[in-house]
Amino acid sequence: MTDDPYRPPTRAASAPPASRWPLYVVILSFLQVLLCVMNNAPSAIEMTRNGDLRPISLLAFVLSGALILIGAAMLLWRKPLSASIAYAMSSLFAALVLAEWRAPLAFTGLGIGLIGLLVGVHMRLQARAARSH
Repeated sequence: MTDDPYRPPTRAASAPPASRWPLYVVILSFLQVLLCVMNNAPSAIEMTRNGDLRPISLLAFVLSGALILIGAAMLLWRKPLSASIAYAMSSLFAALVLAEWRAPLAFTGLGIGLIGLLVGVHMRLQARAARSH
């Protein structure tokens, strides 16, 4: 018996498998912030006290870490637009930190921020494509 192309299917269409990229980015984000707090934060505070680092760079360092955590939370809550904005701002602040202080974890923070931005945009495009079908 052939299927009627004009009749809706009797079985439910299966959803595409969920991507694990958001989870990987969240794990990387938490590791980044943990390592920054344990490794770079004490030296950044000391450098600011000594005058080797401007206070605005210390503020950018703190905001970069905070925005990475906010972006990770938004990815977990499936808010891709908010996550993309947070990761983009985190990348911007990490680039500001890199302009004055060449901390190795600022490079990884910039990279994780850009990857988080791409994952958020990809999630948003997937959600838009699912709504259109």
